Amino acid sequence: MKEVIKQFFEDFDTINIIIGAIFGGIVTYITTAIKDRRDRRVEYEKTIGSKIADSLYTIREITQQANVQEIYDLEDENGIKGDVSLSGHKIYPAILNDGESILDFFTIINESRIKHEIYLSYKLSAYLLYMTNYVIELSKFIGQFDSVDYKLLGVFIMPDIRMWQRDIDKKIVKEINKNNLKLVSKTGFVWENSKKRINDKYWNKSKLKELIESDLSTFDEVAEYCLTKA
Repeated sequence: MKEVIKQFFEDFDTINIIIGAIFGGIVTYITTAIKDRRDRRVEYEKTIGSKIADSLYTIREITQQANVQEIYDLEDENGIKGDVSLSGHKIYPAILNDGESILDFFTIINESRIKHEIYLSYKLSAYLLYMTNYVIELSKFIGQFDSVDYKLLGVFIMPDIRMWQRDIDKKIVKEINKNNLKLVSKTGFVWENSKKRINDKYWNKSKLKELIESDLSTFDEVAEYCLTKA
């Protein structure tokens, strides 16, 4: 009987050892899996966060180009002389120095949008898309005329460029400080709504839209209109 009892406890200890080993293995596996998952998440957030931050800083540097201003003398010998009451200096965006400047700005905005859009929010992507479309409309308008005073035109549409640049810069800074790690797909209702809201916010009250709808047939008429409204 003693031998049976002794054997029972020995078997019981063996079973406990086996169960303990199995349990310990399970705990180790779960702990390691959780740690690996956490490490992968940290690495993912570090990688995505870095890409998002790089895109935001890059886009901010690019959009700052729209904030560079030049001085235009309305009575300069190279400009179009206006009414005496309009004499003096005006400012215009440097991206409207000439046709090449406009093309350069369009190219860098469009290429940056395509390259970085995957890491940008709906609203920031919509801001960049809006300016791409704006420059296309500007180019189509300019293309109607044989000769264009880009700087005078720049004086007139300066409020459009300034408002867009100011607002997108605020949005970029806000997103940098928020440290968002989410990626969004530029499809569906939210994306379409973001594009519409940004377009409605700026285009409907833009100076360029006003010019386009004024039915001016020559650039002399455009210049006169700009001088009157500048």
